Amino acid sequence: MKKLIVLMLLLVSTNATFAQTKNSDYNLPPGSVLRPKTDTQIDYSYKLNEIPLQSPVNPVFEDFLKDWTVEDLEVTKNTEPKLYAYLMEAQSYHQALSDKVKVTFSFDELWYIYVFDQKLKNELLKIR
Repeated sequence: MKKLIVLMLLLVSTNATFAQTKNSDYNLPPGSVLRPKTDTQIDYSYKLNEIPLQSPVNPVFEDFLKDWTVEDLEVTKNTEPKLYAYLMEAQSYHQALSDKVKVTFSFDELWYIYVFDQKLKNELLKIR
């Protein structure tokens, strides 16, 4: 449950920058609400130019849900099925990304993109 609170706080703190845009433009976790602020949105699309032409020699095995224990996920599955489904979709998305993308974008950047930049999120899936 602590992991859920940390995830929500992380998302609330990073999503505070998008007051003027509709929630439907984002992939927010169930129950999340954007808060108005005057900050600007982060655009990671510039990193597309940094993606290597060749895949890295060593594959990337970082778990997108690395901060969640099996027990945390089981509790979430039973108590908050919509959030659990959201997390499983996020995990599937991360697993579908190429190693070239995973070495170019940090773990936190990929989470940010997953939640707030749907265009880039979909574009990253096309990179092989």
